[in-house]
Amino acid sequence: MKRLITSLPIIVVIVTTLCSCENQEPGPRPDTLWDFGGYDVEIKIADKSGTNLLNPTIAGGWMDAPFRMVYNGKEYETQWDFNENGVIEVPHPNSRALPSFWYGLRRIKSLYWDKSWEWHQNEYLLAFGQFDPTEDKDIYVEFYVPNEEKPYKISVENRFRWTGVDECETTRRIWCNGKEIDGFPITIVLPLNETDADDGPENDQNT
Repeated sequence: MKRLITSLPIIVVIVTTLCSCENQEPGPRPDTLWDFGGYDVEIKIADKSGTNLLNPTIAGGWMDAPFRMVYNGKEYETQWDFNENGVIEVPHPNSRALPSFWYGLRRIKSLYWDKSWEWHQNEYLLAFGQFDPTEDKDIYVEFYVPNEEKPYKISVENRFRWTGVDECETTRRIWCNGKEIDGFPITIVLPLNETDADDGPENDQNT
């Protein structure tokens, strides 16, 4: 009898916890901390054979070229020597541990799976952001390549929702020059030598 009484409080705590989860509206539990990593508008510059032209070891590539991004009426130039090891303040414990931090346009090395489930490690990309993945937000940016007057017009539709207790989903649609893209990075095909660039983005391949 003494053993049963000792176990009873533990059982009550478990049952109370389960019931509270069942009655809770969709969203995070009060005792959990969610970390949503920010996302970027990512661009890969490549030639027709797929060679990454942002790689500094490629002769005749586009390293240090003055790429520009225009967003909300403000122009951003590329940071080629970007280093993100800065100090980021951690907000209140009940909010996200790693908030999206605004870096602008910079060159990065990325790790990602492509649409064929091929792993890409240390890919050189141009990244613009970061944006908050938990915001229902439509983004429109214009990406300018040197020696080309017409920009690449990029649109992003980001949607986020809680589907249950500690369960959520994010959907994201991406367009480049009116064509829907499967996902980031957007590949922009350019000639090896920037002085041979063509007349505009409508003649380039965007995938």
